[in-house]
Amino acid sequence: VPDAPSCLLTNELENPLNIEEPSFRWVVNDKDDNEIQTAYEIIVTDEISGNTVWDSGKVESSEQSNIKYEGNDLQGGHPYSWQVKTWDAEDAESVYSEKSYFSTGILNNDWNAKWISDGTKGASAKEGKYNHFWYVRGSTQLENKEIKKVLGYFSAAHDYDLYVNGEEIGRGQSFDYASEMRYQGWDITKNVSGNSLTIGALVRTYGPGQGRAALNAGFIGKVIVYYTDGTSTVFSTNSSSWKTSGNVPFSGTSIRNSEGDFIEKYDAQNAQEDFSKADYDVKSWSEAVTLGSHPMEAGS
Repeated sequence: VPDAPSCLLTNELENPLNIEEPSFRWVVNDKDDNEIQTAYEIIVTDEISGNTVWDSGKVESSEQSNIKYEGNDLQGGHPYSWQVKTWDAEDAESVYSEKSYFSTGILNNDWNAKWISDGTKGASAKEGKYNHFWYVRGSTQLENKEIKKVLGYFSAAHDYDLYVNGEEIGRGQSFDYASEMRYQGWDITKNVSGNSLTIGALVRTYGPGQGRAALNAGFIGKVIVYYTDGTSTVFSTNSSSWKTSGNVPFSGTSIRNSEGDFIEKYDAQNAQEDFSKADYDVKSWSEAVTLGSHPMEAGS
């Protein structure tokens, strides 16, 4: 009898966070000599409702990689899991594997979010605005319910450091053209407790060169909060709560040796370390400038 499959991957990744077209792979485990997989069965589960969204049924095949999802359309920005079991040459059946997880991404027309900015235009050779840093933050109150999962999706021209409720989450970047901006997905469940959510980012609009397009400053984000009762709340850059500040610790527009990277300076007196905490004083901050609803070119 084969053992449970292992090493499950979705789109060649372990528990990825922004999958748009899922495909699956696994490793067959069988201690018998000269055994092969003769069939498999995959089950995909909605991690919020607990419902099965796709059961492949028993598929007679030795394939164990690049197996395409063939169920109904999946929700964007939603958590799922999947398991697989296999059969051997004697038609002996394994038990199901442990769960592997993935979350879907946001399709281009499903963001329902706006690109926002600090109002700086022409971070490009034309205007001479290089290596421009700015803070952005937005805050909201969540429903008084038990939270099951919180997923965040963000992009910026050109990169950003993401913070949630006072904690640094990570860095995302998109050095692409305005019509082809990349975005990142983040699982921020452990960073959200209680009913307060504050998102902050330190954004850098780098400037053109070495494959980077000349873009104006821009940032976009969408957070989906799932509750254990099956309901959800969406908080995005559509909200009027988003504010910006140009009082940042980073500066420097000179190029090292006229051909390298920027020579950057850091002034700790300008660091706003708690800017992504809910109770941070933002009276001196400005209202974010709305560039337009996505999809649009971030550099417009």
